[in-house]
Formats: sequence, C-alpha cells, structure tokens
Amino acid sequence: GSNVTNGDGTINPAPDPTTGLFDVVVPANADSASFTINVIDDALLEGNETLFVAIDTVSANLMVGNNRNFTFIIQDNDQVIPTYSIAQVTTNQPNGEPDSLNVYCKVAGTVYSPNFQGGGLSIYMSDGTGGINVFSFNAVSGYSPTIGDSIVAIGNIDFYNGLTEIIVDSVRLVSSGNAIPAPTQVTTLDESTESELIRLNGYHLVDPTQWPLQGSNRNLDITNGQDTLLMRID
Repeated sequence: GSNVTNGDGTINPAPDPTTGLFDVVVPANADSASFTINVIDDALLEGNETLFVAIDTVSANLMVGNNRNFTFIIQDNDQVIPTYSIAQVTTNQPNGEPDSLNVYCKVAGTVYSPNFQGGGLSIYMSDGTGGINVFSFNAVSGYSPTIGDSIVAIGNIDFYNGLTEIIVDSVRLVSSGNAIPAPTQVTTLDESTESELIRLNGYHLVDPTQWPLQGSNRNLDITNGQDTLLMRID
C-alpha cells in the first residue's frame, strides 16, 4: 500500500496493476536479488509520499531475513516561491542594503536595456513599480534577452557595489515586442530611481575629448554647471 501513483515513478520489475505484486528472481548460486524504484522529480507541491514494500512469499529453499517490511519516503523537494513587485524587493535599510537581501523570490517585468554581461545576464527590467538588475555570470534557461521582452525571473535578491539585483537561476520569456517605459526626467540621482530609465536635461561633458572610441567603455564626468556626476559608457 502507498499514496504513490503511477505518475510518481516506476518499479522494475513492474508490479501487477491490480494486486501490486511483483516477482524478484534470485539468480542461481546467488544469495540476494534487487529491484529498482525510479522516482520522477516533478514540479508539483504535494508533500512527502510513502511507498510500502513487503516480502510476501518466497520459493522453496529460500529463507527471508529478519526484515520483511520496508517503508520508503519520497521527500517533496518543491517549494512555493513568493512573487513580489520590484518595488517590494528594492526598499533599503539605513545602510543602503536592500531589506530583501537573500530573499528567494519571483519578479516579473519588461526588459528595457541591452545585455551587459557577455556569456551571462546583466539586464534591467521594470514592472511599473520600479526597476531592477537581473544578473547571472552564466546563461540561464537558454534565455537570450531582447529589449521589450516580458520575463519572469526567479532568484535571490543580492547587493553589489550599491546596486540591488536579483541573481537568477531561472528566467521565463512570457512575450516579446512589448513597449518599454518612457524615461523619467529627474534633476538628481538617488535610490528612488535606481535601475530605472531616467533622463537628465542640461548636462554636458566636462571634457569632450574623453568620449570613448566605438566599442570601448569609459567613465565620464558630466555637469550642469552646478552638479558634477559620473556617467558610465558601456
């Protein structure tokens, strides 16, 4: 008896579908035999499952040891992954670290930047409540990002050099060709618009000769005559 169904795995040799009985043949000149249980690792949240196996009868000249009954526990390794808006996972503590540091969760949004991580992921997405960096050193789920992709990202909220990001182990493409958010015009840079698409008016290069050659990257100073900011060309 058990609460295991056919969809949970297989037993070899296969049991009788009605009685659940199956035969295990002990080879000649051997003192043991075995059977195989293959468990299917599904994605269903269903709790642990139990399989009971008992030695019912044996052929002549065979003896059963002390143990005739066995219990196998199939532990459920699936979990409920909470879904949050980007605004919910990008609030900060007084020291600047995110309140949701190391939280494993799911966030969704629209990609509005190119990929800045060759061979991996470093893209920015927005869901209307905020923006966040989606990062992985390696390719994830076979996903090749394109601006306008609507995606669902699963991973841990992390913090790197002042930037809140989600280190993903799974990315699902929902749809492509979506409109990206219009840039928000701001006058200062702060945490409220981190990882969001913004626009600064009235700024110019402090030293125009520092503009990088095509294919290069560089940090540049820009100013509006009062404030000087660091701009990264990547």
